[in-house]
Amino acid sequence: MFAPPPKMNKVTINSMNCEKLIEFYSDLGMLFNTEIKDGDRKHYAYIYDYLTFEIREVNSENEITKNITLRFLIDEIDGYVEGLKEMGIKIVKDSWTTETHQHIYLNDPDGNLIELMTEK
Repeated sequence: MFAPPPKMNKVTINSMNCEKLIEFYSDLGMLFNTEIKDGDRKHYAYIYDYLTFEIREVNSENEITKNITLRFLIDEIDGYVEGLKEMGIKIVKDSWTTETHQHIYLNDPDGNLIELMTEK
C-alpha cells in the first residue's frame, strides 16, 4: 500500500463499569460529554484535537469481544479494502456510508475492532 499512514482518530473502551472509569479519567483532568446512542446506551466522549477517547456502556460481557475499538482516518476506503484483501485481512463489516463519512470494520490479530474512516 502506498497511501499516507492512517491517523488515529478514536479509542473506545467498552465497559460494564462506566461510572468508575469516568471518575478515574476525570481525576486525570479529562472532561467527558455524555450521549445516548444505540437505543439507551451511554457513550462518554473526551475530545482533544482530532482524537476522541470514548467509554461505551455495555450491559453484559457477552457484548464485548474485546474491550478496545480503534478508529483511524484514511484518505480513501476503496484502495485500502483492495490492499487489505490482498494481504488476507478479513473485513468484518463491509463499507457503509453516513452523511459525512465512509467506514469499514476489521479485526486486528488479537480480535480488537478496528474502524477505518474517510470523509466523503
